[in-house]
Amino acid sequence: MSSQTIDKLDAACRQLNTAISLWFNNGDAVSIHTLACSAHQIVHDINHRKGGRDLLYDSILFKDEYRLQAINHLKKGYNFLKHADDDPAGTVEFDPIINELFIMFTSLGLELLGRKPDEVRGAFNIYYGLRNPQFLTEKGKAKFIDAVPEESRKFALSLSKQQFFETYTLLPKQREQELIVRRNMEDQDAETRALKGRFDAAMFNIYRRANSEFGYNPTRLLQMLHDHGGLETARILLHASAVSDGYVALWERGGLELTVEAVILDPEWRELFSDEEREIARKRLSEYGYKFKGELA
Repeated sequence: MSSQTIDKLDAACRQLNTAISLWFNNGDAVSIHTLACSAHQIVHDINHRKGGRDLLYDSILFKDEYRLQAINHLKKGYNFLKHADDDPAGTVEFDPIINELFIMFTSLGLELLGRKPDEVRGAFNIYYGLRNPQFLTEKGKAKFIDAVPEESRKFALSLSKQQFFETYTLLPKQREQELIVRRNMEDQDAETRALKGRFDAAMFNIYRRANSEFGYNPTRLLQMLHDHGGLETARILLHASAVSDGYVALWERGGLELTVEAVILDPEWRELFSDEEREIARKRLSEYGYKFKGELA
């Protein structure tokens, strides 16, 4: 790898993003703390030099006469993890909950310094705000909670940290359906475009329902939808030599109606698939004991 030229804020952004990624994936809390504190120190120093007073160390939560004591307490774990010259055999009591404070204040500090949240920092800001509204001011609630549609808030709160992060970063700013539709507009016929668009939405809906109804997060399906769109994703899975891991997972949970094969057999999509493709879907479902409802095929 060739050498890189980075500035202080670039370094802080990269450190913080790595800390957030680890946090969402339940990574090592000590590593998260080291990265988040390093990023916070850079942001704090630059913000302080510019005359700012809005970050964790300068927070109005602390009275000035106790500020140094509060800062020393906040830095205790970070300083312990950086040095071993005075206490090579020392130990420290460390509470990982403090990581969330450092991440949040550093993200806000970066925004004050002109670095708007990317999809990683944005994911943390929204997730943390939705989960901890009691910590937000009215302005914070307007930015991180009220700006999110109620249906999307409910869906987000139903996800685990890891599921939320995967969903938010793969298809940021709720543009997933628009992106899927746009990838399938090669056909100039208006009716066919509309049909393909509705099929894209139906494919994304089975991803959402698998999460909410069966507690299963088909991340590979989501990535394929993002890369190929709904129709091409369905054909890739249908023409595979064996059923997908997602198909098996839904079968085990009694959710075959949410498989791509079941969607394909819906009469609404008959124009999009050949008789041979529909027969492949029917055969797979039959082999796994699927009970057809009405005249699906």
